[in-house]
Amino acid sequence: MPSSPFHLLPPIIHLSITTIYTLTLSYTNITRLLDYESQAKTAAEWSDTAAERLRKTRTTQASGVVALAASLVSAFALQYLPKHQLAPTAALNAGLTGAAAWYMGRFWNEQTQVKVPFMQNFNAAVSGSEAEVMMLRRLCVSWGIAAGVWWMDANFLYLGVTALAWVGGKGRGWF
Repeated sequence: MPSSPFHLLPPIIHLSITTIYTLTLSYTNITRLLDYESQAKTAAEWSDTAAERLRKTRTTQASGVVALAASLVSAFALQYLPKHQLAPTAALNAGLTGAAAWYMGRFWNEQTQVKVPFMQNFNAAVSGSEAEVMMLRRLCVSWGIAAGVWWMDANFLYLGVTALAWVGGKGRGWF
């Protein structure tokens, strides 16, 4: 039986808005990076380092988009899922967003990316990608908290019934 959508409304709203905001960051970053795509391809033909950085740029940005797409679909699907599937879905999304944040964070940080003079869009994409990593981390924590709460909610009923059966079966209290 699907859960009541009303008690899921706060997490759905939070997760959806956070994911949509992060997707807009991602879209903006990718659009800015595409301004330099032809220059990066030309540099990649002549330099293995440039080719590796272009590949990393593409794969890190793609990992963020995939995790965010899964997060958005899951956030909207929560209202239709049975109660016992809420915690695993949230845990999966915590893992996806956490993995994307880790993967992107290894490339999009101040140690590996330098700001280039006269390339405002590139510099803005670097800063935006760092902000996207922070938002992915927040989503990971949010999904993780939701997983924990929904796991406890689903299992307390089971544990309570089990405890009552045990106490009733023994004919004595907890001690």
